[in-house]
Amino acid sequence: MVTPAPAVLDSFRLCRAMNALHAMMREMLAGSGLEIRQLKNELVISNPDNPDKGRIYINYITGEVSWKRPVWGLPRVPQRIRAGARSRSGY
Repeated sequence: MVTPAPAVLDSFRLCRAMNALHAMMREMLAGSGLEIRQLKNELVISNPDNPDKGRIYINYITGEVSWKRPVWGLPRVPQRIRAGARSRSGY
């Protein structure tokens, strides 16, 4: 019997871990209306009814969890002051 290379075994373990995490999150969030997507390197949880709340990303390899949300209505950045000119406030 030929044993697979360690890299192949690691990819199988990673695939099993990804599927287990996805199944666990699907079970935990059942009925909540949240959307769970599997990406290449992470699992993404979002609320399709309220995208302003952002998304939660869970990294498969490191287990790191991050939350990213859009920011709307950023304040305008003042235009550059021409060289040599000063504003009324003196800056």
